[in-house]
Amino acid sequence: MLVVIDDLPNGVIGLRALGEVALEDFATVVEPTVDEVVARAAQLRLVFHLGPDFTGFGPGAWGEMTSDIRTMPFHRGAVVTDDDRIRTGVNVLKWLLRGQVRTFRNHEYPQAVSWVAS
Repeated sequence: MLVVIDDLPNGVIGLRALGEVALEDFATVVEPTVDEVVARAAQLRLVFHLGPDFTGFGPGAWGEMTSDIRTMPFHRGAVVTDDDRIRTGVNVLKWLLRGQVRTFRNHEYPQAVSWVAS
């Protein structure tokens, strides 16, 4: 499940994974959140936190995430996780993305938020 992170600097959107991230989470949480930013013609600044409560991606969810992330008009995006496979996948994908994307470890969450907000 994905939930919106509320306590972020102005202009930064945050999504936190709790348990398993399902394919439906992209249609119900990610797309409306991103569409709202795009509709305002604002720069997309996103923190995606896959912290200790994250247990994995459900069927089709990883593919949807990587597909969605390639088409999003990022200004800055941070993926925060200690999962090395996800970090490697994002670091490979970031060369195909529009905008700056970095990975951070869970203990670097405050630095990720600060970087995205700058």
